[in-house]
Amino acid sequence: HGEIIATIPAAELPEKMDWLHQTLGV
Repeated sequence: HGEIIATIPAAELPEKMDWLHQTLGV
C-alpha cells in the first residue's frame, strides 16, 4: 500500500524494493 511505502525512509527504499522483487518473484 502506498501509505506503508511512504513511511519507509528513502535510504531504505532500494533494499525494500529488492525484498519485494525476491518475494514476488518479479
